[in-house]
Amino acid sequence: MSNPPLSQLVISAELAMNNSDFVSAARDFQAATLIKENDPYLIQQYALATYKSKQPTPVEALKKAREIIHQLHPEHTDDCETLGIAAAIHKKLWLIEWNANDIKQAVEYYGRGFIECKNYHCGENYALCLNLQASIETNIARQYALNESAKKVREQLVVILDKIAQAPDFEDKPDKKWVLATMANCLFALGRTEEGHFYEAILYLEKEDVFNQWQRDTYEFEKLQLLKLLNTKSSTSYRYLQ
Repeated sequence: MSNPPLSQLVISAELAMNNSDFVSAARDFQAATLIKENDPYLIQQYALATYKSKQPTPVEALKKAREIIHQLHPEHTDDCETLGIAAAIHKKLWLIEWNANDIKQAVEYYGRGFIECKNYHCGENYALCLNLQASIETNIARQYALNESAKKVREQLVVILDKIAQAPDFEDKPDKKWVLATMANCLFALGRTEEGHFYEAILYLEKEDVFNQWQRDTYEFEKLQLLKLLNTKSSTSYRYLQ
């Protein structure tokens, strides 16, 4: 029996991703990378599916994903997708293993993704990782500076995202859900809770095929992480943990 063609593998992998079947997605994206080597999209998605699979263990999955994404040399690239995935892997590894190099790498990659690529998702996580660095910083002045930097990043993001949301074609944008999610989280972090709930309510009105379960879980996890870190109250923040 011949191997499936590249197009079939990619369609199968993307469908598996949408259905939160990350093990199957990783398998198919890996097979696709063997057919079309050094393709950034395939490598990025293979790394993403691998760490989301959490197999055989979350740490092993993250370390394998780190090896995969580093094929694209995030230390040198200006590709915001590569920077975002690499940063996410290092951030998640730090949350498990508390290796100082991982949070340092996460801050570097997210920071470049925001500053060089103007990527708002990287900006949101850049701010979060600055807060995470501050949480383990023993120097009070340095801790304050890190938290203030995170606050300034979020203030910039609110301005950027508001312009996107006010655009005439916003309803048709494929990343509408992530604009809403990022805006909500930034507003919650800045203590503007009522405005945060407004954007979150619009986000939750999105249909399942637009805002699927793993995307919702990702948003909720990041929101919980942020609110716990900043000790900010929100009446809906623990909805999916109850």
